[in-house]
Amino acid sequence: MTRALPFAAALVCLPVMVMGQTWQNIAADTGGLIYAGTVAPEYSLTFTCNAPSPQRRSLIETDDHETILNGPFAMFITLSAELVRPVEGGVLPAVTVTLDGTGYRLPPLRWDELYGEWMVELAMADPLFGALAAASDLVLDSGVGAAWRYPVDGLAEGVGTAMSACATGWVQAGFALPAQLGAAAPVAQPAMAGLMTAEIDAHLRRECAAPYTITDRAIAGHDLDRDGVPDRILDWAGVTCGGAIARPYCGAANCSIDVFLSSRPGDPQSFLGVGYTVTQAVNGAPGLRFGGTAGACARGECDRVFWWDGSRFRD
Repeated sequence: MTRALPFAAALVCLPVMVMGQTWQNIAADTGGLIYAGTVAPEYSLTFTCNAPSPQRRSLIETDDHETILNGPFAMFITLSAELVRPVEGGVLPAVTVTLDGTGYRLPPLRWDELYGEWMVELAMADPLFGALAAASDLVLDSGVGAAWRYPVDGLAEGVGTAMSACATGWVQAGFALPAQLGAAAPVAQPAMAGLMTAEIDAHLRRECAAPYTITDRAIAGHDLDRDGVPDRILDWAGVTCGGAIARPYCGAANCSIDVFLSSRPGDPQSFLGVGYTVTQAVNGAPGLRFGGTAGACARGECDRVFWWDGSRFRD
């Protein structure tokens, strides 16, 4: 997060070069990723983001597999090597963006060898973007003895449009829109909106060992542990991994079904079945009944209801 300063003291004696240029908006959907942002000519300063495409194509298929991915609801700010040459250590620790006299100290920017630019990631809800929306003056101070004044015509609109495009992509991927964004990033709400969590995303990335795509029915929310907070049920039948094995947790018929309880974060409970239904156990507790093959159901395995007793699932 940026740290707002009451004034940009470093600019008092620092000559400020005026960048006589306008902003250009970029937007693309490759089928693997959504890209959006606004850039100064020669990409000297950029505000960009990316997000999963609703087409859910493999990043290898769409040549997006080497893209540096920002986190959910985040933006990249980058500076080109034409502004600041690479330095020993590869870190710019004191870059400040001054908007109408108020400075916003960025987290340290790091040199990226792949792209040849300085980069830092900020949450869309960061105060910098709220201030930028109404700014009439922008000065970029590198913190290493050089500063530049950029025009602001179209900048706020370009950043806002990019935020909306990428936020929509993240919501369509199942992530809940942060309340702090409000109307700054209007998005369409699909059926699975808000069900994806950082815990499940990390679980999928780890188990797939590659980018993944999911269907709208892959994740559901039900309060199984009765703590008033919806738990998450992940059915691997709705997951496709982008690696060598597309469905690593499905056999000929059954798939793993992982239950993430809000009362026990980091400890998903795994079952095996052909789908499931949420039903009521004989004691009145909410429970899960799993489908199975004909042989399994003939043995009565499809009649069992698993419910949470406070420490484990039992039937």
